[in-house]
Amino acid sequence: MHQIRNESVSNIVVTERLRALDRARVAALAASMKEIGLRTPIHVRPVEYIETPEDGPLHGALVLVAGAHRLAAAKTLGWQDIQIIELGEDEIESQLWEIDENLARSELTPAEVAEHTARRKQVWERRQNLGGKTFPTKKPQHQKGFAAETAESTGREKRTINMAVRRGEKIAPDVLASVKGTDLDRGTKLDALASLAPEQQRKVVAEHRSGKPTKLAPDPLNNFESKEKQVARLMSAWNAASQEAREDFLARIDRPVFDNTQSAA
Repeated sequence: MHQIRNESVSNIVVTERLRALDRARVAALAASMKEIGLRTPIHVRPVEYIETPEDGPLHGALVLVAGAHRLAAAKTLGWQDIQIIELGEDEIESQLWEIDENLARSELTPAEVAEHTARRKQVWERRQNLGGKTFPTKKPQHQKGFAAETAESTGREKRTINMAVRRGEKIAPDVLASVKGTDLDRGTKLDALASLAPEQQRKVVAEHRSGKPTKLAPDPLNNFESKEKQVARLMSAWNAASQEAREDFLARIDRPVFDNTQSAA
């Protein structure tokens, strides 16, 4: 089990992060930390040597893995020390740790989730191929696949993870970065972008910025339209079912276990 200890704020090196700092969140954290202190320590890893833009080469440094907003809030408050948990030196595991911490948060936009998930898959595959040795096509029972491992680490569903990977891999990185926080940063719009070639994606984004957007996907159905569409599908399935299947369905429908959303909660 990792031990918590205090470390000088000035000794912690912050490298390029997957997410830019949200200054509003830093301010909110600073207000909270001033009142109740730091509730969750930041995570760092030791490195023997690192080049930094500000201080040049450093030996025996502690590099931030998770907690950039907490560290920034501590600096805002003028704290000299901060609680840390020191992880191992494994760079790949540290990268996965940072990505998973971000993915476990609910405030990410669909484009950010796609970006992070695709990046996690890249790092995960590097770990799988570490040392030039690849795992066999058939995985041992104890070895989880990417989606299963990510679901366990982040609390997200496998279906959501696979969808995010597709978006992150199919949409050009510059396009994905440019749509974050815009009207195109929605699941249906991202899926439509993912079906286009990179040059077409850039054209769509450019047209959107010019005020003459290309219609990528239909707008989400309103509640009435959504209900009517669901009812139509149920009726179609009912009409296609055999008499035996209908009787079995009616026998099951009032059972609590029939509603799968209860077991998924």
